Amino acid sequence: MVKIFQYNQECFLNQGWDAQTRTPIVYAPPFPIHYTMMISFAPFGPWSRFFLRILLALGLLLTLLPPSAAAAAPDPASGPDAARVVAMVTWLSGEKPFQTTRIYDRRGEPLADIDDWGRRTIVGFDEIPEFLIQATIATEDRRFYMHNGVDYRAIARAAWQNTQAEDIVSGGSTITQQLARLLFMPPSERYEQTLARKVKEAQLAIDLERYYSKNEILAMYMNMVYYGHRAYGVAAAAEAYFDKPLAELTPAECAVLAGLPQSPVQYDPLLHPRAALQRQGVVLSLMVEAGVIDEAEAAEIQAQPVHFKAYQRPSNRAPHFVDYIRSILIERFGAEGLHWGYQVHTSLDLRYQMLAERIARAQVKEMGKKHHFNNAAVVMLVPATGEILAMVGSVDFDNKEIDGQVNMAIEPRQPGSSIKPVLYAAAFDRGWSPASVIWDQPVSYRLNASAIYIPHNITWRYYGPLHLRMALANSLNVPAVKLLDQVGVPAMLDTARKLGIHSWRKPAREYGLSLAVGGYETPLLELTHAFATIAHQGVYTPLHPITLLEDGARRVIYKADPAREQSRAISAVAAYQLASVLSDARARNMMFRRPSPLDTSQITAVKTGTTDGWRDNLTVGFTSYLTVGVWTGNSDSQPMKKAIGVYTAGPIWHDIMESVWADPALYDALGYADATFPQGFTPPSDVVAIPVCDWMPGKFNPACPRMVEEIYASDAPKLPPAGRLRGYCLPAGAENAPVETYFLSLPDDNTEATRARDWMRRRFGRTVQDLDVCDATPQTRKLVQQPKLLPPRQLVKITDAQNASAVTPQSSNKAGE
Repeated sequence: MVKIFQYNQECFLNQGWDAQTRTPIVYAPPFPIHYTMMISFAPFGPWSRFFLRILLALGLLLTLLPPSAAAAAPDPASGPDAARVVAMVTWLSGEKPFQTTRIYDRRGEPLADIDDWGRRTIVGFDEIPEFLIQATIATEDRRFYMHNGVDYRAIARAAWQNTQAEDIVSGGSTITQQLARLLFMPPSERYEQTLARKVKEAQLAIDLERYYSKNEILAMYMNMVYYGHRAYGVAAAAEAYFDKPLAELTPAECAVLAGLPQSPVQYDPLLHPRAALQRQGVVLSLMVEAGVIDEAEAAEIQAQPVHFKAYQRPSNRAPHFVDYIRSILIERFGAEGLHWGYQVHTSLDLRYQMLAERIARAQVKEMGKKHHFNNAAVVMLVPATGEILAMVGSVDFDNKEIDGQVNMAIEPRQPGSSIKPVLYAAAFDRGWSPASVIWDQPVSYRLNASAIYIPHNITWRYYGPLHLRMALANSLNVPAVKLLDQVGVPAMLDTARKLGIHSWRKPAREYGLSLAVGGYETPLLELTHAFATIAHQGVYTPLHPITLLEDGARRVIYKADPAREQSRAISAVAAYQLASVLSDARARNMMFRRPSPLDTSQITAVKTGTTDGWRDNLTVGFTSYLTVGVWTGNSDSQPMKKAIGVYTAGPIWHDIMESVWADPALYDALGYADATFPQGFTPPSDVVAIPVCDWMPGKFNPACPRMVEEIYASDAPKLPPAGRLRGYCLPAGAENAPVETYFLSLPDDNTEATRARDWMRRRFGRTVQDLDVCDATPQTRKLVQQPKLLPPRQLVKITDAQNASAVTPQSSNKAGE
């Protein structure tokens, strides 16, 4: 029996709109009888057929009613743009339509698609090919421009066909009704063959037509309907089956797509190409019947070649960086925001990324077995902009044995001695200079009633009075700890945060003097960022991994502007002093014998690090235009075997720098397209070079047979501090120079002062002097010159899985950190 009378009042609770506010409302209107033609039927019998004939007659009479004036012809108005489509769908459905979020590198190369919920790219009405619109209307709803949301003639035809077949073989739903299902009904309800659903669908369709133009309805429909193969909307369908933009579709391809919504699986062009082409023929025939094209045109279009090509999703390209970008998007927009169709243009350059990956893999392969490590991480930054050019989180993302999916570029690890430039930045920014002297001799610090901290150098030796240049260049631990004790932990923490290290968030009282030698964890990314700030003359620039962000309607909602976000972290003088020390190959020669991986064919500033127990090795270095940080080790913190940063991480850093210099095609990413890189570091205007006594660690000579020019701020204090100053006179190198250039002070601490006096007496028989007896008249000494730069070290070709060349170091030198 026909179920036309079997309903209750709940069947008529329908969603509609307030005419003025256009807000959804719920009401229970009394529907005209013709809406009941949308119902489905119980098993057919004689009385059912008789009753259906009566209903069909009523439906046919209703088809004689004239269409509304607004629906009699195609809508002449321009259609909505993508933003309007998103807004309409969001307003009507109560939630943003999901879209594919795409992540690109700086040159527009795709890195990843976020399409967990399906693929969709919403486009404006005018972006849809006219032929595809015509084909869709002819196939789905020929009388689209002639009805008011419900096509009674189609209903009558469908009912007759269903009666004759004694089954549901035709639906009769208009495009507007299909859109109503998509917008307002959950998937479980959309295809129920019930009176309630049919009536609800009809009323919603009429309401849609009342408040939205035909072009707006078409735009929403063609962006929401499912085309199979996880593709929602015409743009995603064009990509899914032809791997091309919507605008490049041919009429033949448009006809294929127009035939898919009725049965996406049955006509899937990639799985059933013959069925898809047969369906194309049906679509063209329907277009002929509708008078859109003639038979000759249909034949011509059907003869056009159609090449189905599946969309190739970007796969495993910079996977750790992509995850890093995802985390930024989630932090800003929430997890659901990942599916709102953002176009994310990043700073990463795939050329630099692939270069770093190849070199890191080559080094792990070359040295990993010998030193018991299986992983490496690399970060490459542009100092002036904070852009991340490359982020290698591991040498193999898919290798579970090395915890490859863990991003070691952002995992907190102990930095070892590579943190020392941050300490020295704090000192130089507070008046110390590379020529300031600190005494390298035994010292101990009581931590509590039962614990004493005794720092030592990696050589287990002490080197007496040292210029800070020599102490930092040779990565000596004892001078670093003593310097932190004098500068203060709060000062180092403050400087670290200003430079870009944000992981040290605890109060200063919770950090000890081991902070000076890398006793507290920080990620490689933050450490490299701090070095980049030094490289940029002490100006901090926030990281800008995302350079441009567009929403799902392709409107720009963020554009990086690094210059507006910069701040002074340390003085330009302090930054230049650090760059000078870290690029001084002669000064570091005691611990890092030349040639080593730290020696490059162009001037670079660099620092290494090795942690206790051989668990982490680092090398971080920079020029004025590029900063590179490298970590090597094991993700699970298993100790390596006698591995130090200069010979595990160092070669990766070295070979990356040399490879960039060797390939002018890469210069554009650093702002030097068709240009050469600047050499060395540009001194700020407020520095002066003053000759000071030159001595290497452990080779102090008060007679000062040679001098070396040291960097000072032009306003450095020239007068001695108040009070009696005890120590040892040295030859002066210039007039009106700072006191420390011609006087070696004793330590302030009495115990250390006693040790210093004993040290001088044993070696030189010198007795302590007062500053006021020293002769400040400049004396002439031979000036020491920097050694020449070395050519690139011998490189060997490495063939990886992609048959690409890479470089790896050849060296047998040993050094301390």
